Amino acid sequence: MITWLVVILAPMIILALLGVLIQGFRPFYPSFEVKSCFLQKGQYVQNSELEKTFRLHLYLTVEVYLLFNFFLDGLLMAFIYLLRKVQQEFSMTMELMTITVTQLAIGFLVFFIIIIDPETSLNKTNNVQYIIIARGVLFLIVSAILPIRATYNPNSIIPFPINEECIKTLEMALLMPTSANYFYEYLETLCGSERNRDALVYFGLYADIRQYLREIEEGGEEQMVRAHAQQLIDDYIGDKRQWEVEIPGDVYAEMRAIVNPVSGQIEAEMVCDENTFSGLYYFVLDVLEGYYREFQRSRKYDQLKDEVQKQEILYEYLRRYSMISN
Repeated sequence: MITWLVVILAPMIILALLGVLIQGFRPFYPSFEVKSCFLQKGQYVQNSELEKTFRLHLYLTVEVYLLFNFFLDGLLMAFIYLLRKVQQEFSMTMELMTITVTQLAIGFLVFFIIIIDPETSLNKTNNVQYIIIARGVLFLIVSAILPIRATYNPNSIIPFPINEECIKTLEMALLMPTSANYFYEYLETLCGSERNRDALVYFGLYADIRQYLREIEEGGEEQMVRAHAQQLIDDYIGDKRQWEVEIPGDVYAEMRAIVNPVSGQIEAEMVCDENTFSGLYYFVLDVLEGYYREFQRSRKYDQLKDEVQKQEILYEYLRRYSMISN
C-alpha cells in the first residue's frame, strides 16, 4: 500500500516542485499557467486561437477538479458509513465527519467563486489557492496533530479482556458487555414462541436486581436504593405490576411478605438488606441458566466465540504496544 502511494504521489510532487521553483518549466504544463507564459513572451492576442485553447484547458481543469471532488466526497461518506459499528474507543468517525463537512463547504465555496465570476480578481491572482491551503492545514490538525497529542494523555481506563473462560458460565458472561449483548440478542429471537415469550423479561429482572445489589455494595444513598427496590416490587410483584412472569409460589409469597399490604410500599428495614431479593434472584438465575445452555448450542454462541477471539487479539496488540497500562 505504501509503495503504491509513493509511486502515485512522487511524480506529482516532483512536477509541482518544478512548476513552483522553476518558472521556465511552466510552459510544459498544458493546462496551467498557459496564459501567463505566453504573455511573458508577447505572443498572446485577445480572442485569438491561444485564448480559445487557454479557455478549453481551463474548463477541462475545472471539470476534472469537479469530478475529483465528487469522488472524494463520496469516498469520505462511504468511510463514515463503514465505521458506523466500530466501538467509540477505536473509531475516528468524528474526525472523518469534520473533514467531510469541511471538504464539502470549501469545495462549494471554491466552485461558487470560479463559476459565478471566473474573471474576478480573486481568481486572477490565484488567491483561491489560499482557501485550499487553509483546508489542508485544518485536515492536518484534525487527522494528525490532535490524535498525536491525545496519545500523550494518560489512559484512565484499564480494560479487562474477555476470553473464552468468561463465556462458559452465565454469571461471568453477564458481567461482560460483549457476551451479555450476544445473549440478549439470542433471547430476542426466542420471544416469538409462546414458551419463551418471557425470556427478555427474566433478563430485565436479573439486570434490575443486579443494579439494586450494586447500589448497596457501593454504599448508595438510601433514598435511591429504596426507589430502586420499590420499582422492582411495582414492576414484577405488586398487584398492578407491569410485567406478568411466572414466579414460584414460595418466592412470590416471600416477596409479598416484605411489602406493606396497606400502602404497597416495601418495609423500611428490608430496603438496604442485600438478602431482600435473594430468593427471586436465584430463581431468575436458574431460569436464565436454562436459556444459556440453549444459547451455547446455537450459532449465535459460535459468533460470540469468534468475537471473543478478535478482542483477545486486539487486547494483546494494545498491551504489546503500550496503548494500555496493564
